[in-house]
Amino acid sequence: MLTKKKRTILFWLSIVAFFVLIGPVLIYSSGYRLGPGWSLVKTGGIYIKGTRSRALITVGGAKKYTTYISKSALIKNVSPGFHKTTASLEGYFDWEKNLEVTPGMVTSREALLVPKVITGKIIGTTTPEIRTPYLKKNILYTYDDTGKPKQLYAGVKKFWFTRGGFLILGTDGEFYKNGEAYQIPENWGDKAKAILEGKKTSIITEDGARIVYWDDSGIDSYWIYDINKMPQWENPETGQNGIDRYLHIYSTNKGVRGVEEYPGYQDYLLAEISDGIFVLEIESAGGQNIEPIYRGKTPEIISVPDASGGELIIKDGVNYIGLELP
Repeated sequence: MLTKKKRTILFWLSIVAFFVLIGPVLIYSSGYRLGPGWSLVKTGGIYIKGTRSRALITVGGAKKYTTYISKSALIKNVSPGFHKTTASLEGYFDWEKNLEVTPGMVTSREALLVPKVITGKIIGTTTPEIRTPYLKKNILYTYDDTGKPKQLYAGVKKFWFTRGGFLILGTDGEFYKNGEAYQIPENWGDKAKAILEGKKTSIITEDGARIVYWDDSGIDSYWIYDINKMPQWENPETGQNGIDRYLHIYSTNKGVRGVEEYPGYQDYLLAEISDGIFVLEIESAGGQNIEPIYRGKTPEIISVPDASGGELIIKDGVNYIGLELP
């Protein structure tokens, strides 16, 4: 039986225990952990935006599945430093990357999972009815509502298509946007002007954020939008891979024949390399994910669907083939 004296002692012991434990509990709940030399370090997190639900995200010993709705997963209380991060799902290539976590920050990436088997279908040996703008004898053609070609601009040396319309390099050496004179150096800088005028083939991403350009040996990028709008991994302020606006994406000795942006995922490209078409992650730091979606002879991308869906149309030999993008 507890006497009054014993109850008093237990009461004060409880008070002491509370104050002894409250400190470590608050420190732990605030995201601090013991680091080297018994020092306290603030943890961070890794957020993976995936493309499939129930994909297993692994960061060190921590594991979590992507959700059904957002197809994403957040791993909390990750110690600062580099961590091997994996997104895996049966029937898909693993997405792997060595990600750096900084104290109090969440490192975010898009993990585009590519099926190991993508079934295509031959849609014919004649050109499909695809209304892609084209250049013929320095005249830029588009299509009217009936599907008939119509002349849009004359005196065109090169052209690029973005969400904002057509950017044209005229045979007079001047740039025009939707028919109006456009000063590239004033808007995007001298480097962008040199890239667009250069011999390398280039595209401007649909959102108008970057120029992607390439030749047989590799692929590069130049950011032309607000530098504060760069992806987290590319922005120089993150202390990671970004250096100014230029980024080297990929090197190869197998030859790059063509590049398109991957619809709906700004961190990925579709690349024609050697005998295949590949999904290529733009970021090379920490391990670059590149997976095949088609292998054949010398496949060529004819048409890319928009972000809402549709088929990727490629030509390989005499056949036109439709593929559902992952």
